[in-house]
Amino acid sequence: MTILRSLELLHKQMPPGRFRSVLEQMVKKIASGRTLTEALEEHPKDFDPVYVKMIHAGETGGFLEKTLVRIAEAKEKTLQMRRKVIQAMMYPALVCGMAILIMLGIIRFIIPMIMGDAAQIPGPLGSIVRLERWFSRGGGLLILAVPFAWHYLSKKLRLFAFIRSIWDQIVLDIPVIGKFFYKLSVVRFSRVLGSLIGAGVPIIQALESTRDVTGNEVFARAIDKIHDQVIEGSNLTQAVVNARIFDPAVMNIIEVGEETGDLDKVLLKLADNYQEELDYHVSYMMTILEVAVIVGMCLFIGFLVVTLYSSLIGGIIDGTIGGD
Repeated sequence: MTILRSLELLHKQMPPGRFRSVLEQMVKKIASGRTLTEALEEHPKDFDPVYVKMIHAGETGGFLEKTLVRIAEAKEKTLQMRRKVIQAMMYPALVCGMAILIMLGIIRFIIPMIMGDAAQIPGPLGSIVRLERWFSRGGGLLILAVPFAWHYLSKKLRLFAFIRSIWDQIVLDIPVIGKFFYKLSVVRFSRVLGSLIGAGVPIIQALESTRDVTGNEVFARAIDKIHDQVIEGSNLTQAVVNARIFDPAVMNIIEVGEETGDLDKVLLKLADNYQEELDYHVSYMMTILEVAVIVGMCLFIGFLVVTLYSSLIGGIIDGTIGGD
């Protein structure tokens, strides 16, 4: 089946929306004599430039079908990992959300019924009740605006490579979380580089395309060094060793791949192995998060109960509660 006929069928089965319009434009371009790569390059927001380069190599080398299969597998594995993370975070998020709603309900309705007006409640409990009143009267909007402001500010700051490098290095040094982001960067680097090499892209061009896929500026700078050393005549193994960012297992696997001539297969296998470790790491982190959420809620409830009883006892002693 020709590329044009394949895209026509995809266009017909696609529901109305943006991507259907993109496919329609691609069909028209290919029907007018443009290549698949040229049609894809005109939609950079919809098609990853790295994978467009792979498709270009597949078109020119005559192995487009194999290249598309590699891209599909890489995208599927990335989507599976994202779904696992979202699924693992749903339970802690629901537990935390329900606990917060219950606590707000207790503070808002139960405590004032027992203790009276918020302004007359003594001690830490009174401060908690007054804080909740401030939150419900508009202060909550200010608190909710903080994450959006932080996201906007961090997005602007990450435009500077120096700041990105410092921040990403700090993230990599954080216990537990740092290992997660390290393995994630290795998976992205290995899978994309292996796919590009397997698709016939030259190693130097493949390294250039791999630079920004890791999502980490520390890795990006290390890949720049590897790229420069390969241009100077060094082999990939020695360049990776000199980069001093990959662990010995990664370096040994790359060395074996170069010696056997199966670098693309070895890199893809490395990505699969680290993907399994990453899945386990995500489960481990989510377990810790669930325990932390439950412990945090228990501590807060305990604090609330203690402050409630201490305020009740103090009010009874002072005569503010139970007096005439």
